[in-house]
Amino acid sequence: MNDKKAKDYLLMQIDIKKRIKYINGKNFWSGLHNDKLGIKKLRFSDGPHGLRISKMYGHSKKATCFPCACLSACSFNDALIYELGKGIASEAIINNVNVVLGPGINLKRHPFGGRNFEYFSEDPILSGRLGSAYVNGVQSLGVGACVKHYVLNNLELNRMIVDEVIDEETLINLYIKPFEIVIKESSPRFIMFAYNKVNGEHIGENHYLINTILKNRLKYDGMIISDWGAFHDIVKTIKCGVNLLMPHVMGLNRYIYHQYLKGLINDVDINSCLRQHLNLDLTPSKISLSKKDIYHHNYQTALKIASESIVLLKNDGILPLTNQKVVVIGQNKVKIQGCGSSYVKPYFKFDFLYFLKQANIPFCNYDGYDLNNSKRHDKLIKQIKENIKPDDIAILFIQLPDVETEGVDLQNNKLPLQEIELIDVLHQLSSNLILIINSGNPIEMPFVDKCNAILYAGLGGEAVAEALKNILFGIISPSGKLAQTFPVHANDILADKYIPKNDDMITYYRERFLIGYRDYLFNKKQPLFCFGYGLSYTKFTFSNLVVSKNDEGLIINLNVKNVGNYPGKEVVQVYIKSVFPFLELKAYEKINLKVGESKNVSIFVYYCNLKYFYKRLNRDVLIDGDYQIFVGNSVDNTPLRETIHINGEKIDKPILMYDFYADQKIKFKEQRYDLDTRIYDMNKKIFIIEIIKFCINLYLQIELLRKNPNYKMLETTLKNAPIRNITMAGFSYQTVLNIIKKSNKNR
Repeated sequence: MNDKKAKDYLLMQIDIKKRIKYINGKNFWSGLHNDKLGIKKLRFSDGPHGLRISKMYGHSKKATCFPCACLSACSFNDALIYELGKGIASEAIINNVNVVLGPGINLKRHPFGGRNFEYFSEDPILSGRLGSAYVNGVQSLGVGACVKHYVLNNLELNRMIVDEVIDEETLINLYIKPFEIVIKESSPRFIMFAYNKVNGEHIGENHYLINTILKNRLKYDGMIISDWGAFHDIVKTIKCGVNLLMPHVMGLNRYIYHQYLKGLINDVDINSCLRQHLNLDLTPSKISLSKKDIYHHNYQTALKIASESIVLLKNDGILPLTNQKVVVIGQNKVKIQGCGSSYVKPYFKFDFLYFLKQANIPFCNYDGYDLNNSKRHDKLIKQIKENIKPDDIAILFIQLPDVETEGVDLQNNKLPLQEIELIDVLHQLSSNLILIINSGNPIEMPFVDKCNAILYAGLGGEAVAEALKNILFGIISPSGKLAQTFPVHANDILADKYIPKNDDMITYYRERFLIGYRDYLFNKKQPLFCFGYGLSYTKFTFSNLVVSKNDEGLIINLNVKNVGNYPGKEVVQVYIKSVFPFLELKAYEKINLKVGESKNVSIFVYYCNLKYFYKRLNRDVLIDGDYQIFVGNSVDNTPLRETIHINGEKIDKPILMYDFYADQKIKFKEQRYDLDTRIYDMNKKIFIIEIIKFCINLYLQIELLRKNPNYKMLETTLKNAPIRNITMAGFSYQTVLNIIKKSNKNR
């Protein structure tokens, strides 16, 4: 008897009602023990950049707030992200958490994405490698990692019902690629599917995405779970082979059982969902350190990550500073993380001024601009004009006015007028202006020429203040590189034409492969700051490029030397031009060099990362031809170049030659109420809907009074939620179906 049949035989010995309950999330929320099936109960916690332990919207326990993915990706350092995952896993163990809901590896299609701060990059290779490092770090301690959000969760507008229309080649070669890398290199225990539809079907009931791609193409054999409330048609989801629906829905066991009795679901379907439960092996490692020691150790890890991730965007020679007096403006407004389900209550809270005091650096400080009080803002401008001298070093912390959070996209990426006015005033008064950007997304910078230095500190976690002090005063040299292109204006981006606006329920990926730096290279546009860009206090030279090949891939050898006056780290980036008429990142390595030190760097590029899926052939192909190798420290600075021929298949039709969307005329049609209808769009005459709305409004008012940091996310998510999501508020699945039926009768 093979393994599959043996497990099916074991499952068939268990009563159907008992089997069904393991598909519903109740038994996977808290506690840890084995039952007769050998299935463990699990406790989940969000953890893209730190462990969030709380009730749904209750008060969280303290945990290390590591740099968010938007910044940590700028480290280009797999080893550091491994340590990040390991640090989060250590805190999971001491808090009896079995599964960490992270990392997020979706690509960044547009800089307005509300959840961009939780994702690594616009590039699939970088996202995949960093995601793999995170998963390996978490699972090295016996804790399960849950990779998310599979797939195309690129914007938050109507995220629970929006339909992402995309061609198969773009989907597989670009957006699926990070998941492919993580599955191959890390074998994550869990993958979470997103809320949205893809090409007309919700992901949880999309056989192409779940079975054809995830299980067959990528050979994934772990647990597939829903995002919280992401399931739609329960029968279709079960028949699709999804293993776990989260969270627990009241009455769902009974509903599934009735569908089983009707013959709509059978034993094969149920067993298919449960078979992976029996494979799950989560045995947490023993931690010898005390809780206090773990948090102190993880703070140092967070500090290392922030220190290697902060990007020096501009420096006219003002940095590094000595111990001269500085004027600090706006540090009280520093954001260290975004909001939403990933929000972490930091264990340590140190501000920038604390570290200036520790280092005996003289300073004075001002609160910064005020969006809500023009009188206070005018008073600040007056104080600055009266007190700042031309030779003073002015350090201004700036950020976007919008809350960066799950559930809500940015309205724009422009600074408020008060902040721009403040920059203008400081530029006029001081010849030494340093900007610190705290943002999960790129921002527009019409003021670049008015600043002497600019540092991108992203959403840098609880240790970012100390990291900034160390970089500003030359204790370490900055080595971060941008993991996302900074456009001059958001509407410069090709994808800006196609992202959904207002209440659009469909978004077309007409830009296809042209997101991020690919767009800029193909259309010969100049960004504000390019992908992979980042300055240092020292200088590096690249020389002696030699490219060879073996049966598995390309071997890139070169020499890198530190010819500057500071020790520092550099990221060697390998770009290759083959199928597409633009460069693509294929490999990278971060190296550390002392002053005057030279190193030989050897980087391997596997042929599998040079293959492309072709719809016409329905398989991956390694194209025969000349491959141009570009090596440097950003996509716009590749001084070393070489060409090598690879023997592969001859393809007569390039991948970009046809328009998938030419005949696409999908429109969102008016229809009867269904599971995807938003609560606020339901029939106003139905009494129970009015009660639901009343409860939502009451809840939001209570949260507002509590000054909940997630208020904006809660407000938008609840008001745009489809009717099926009231199951998370305690309504049974059958009750939701009854509401829809009654509403349709009263249209």
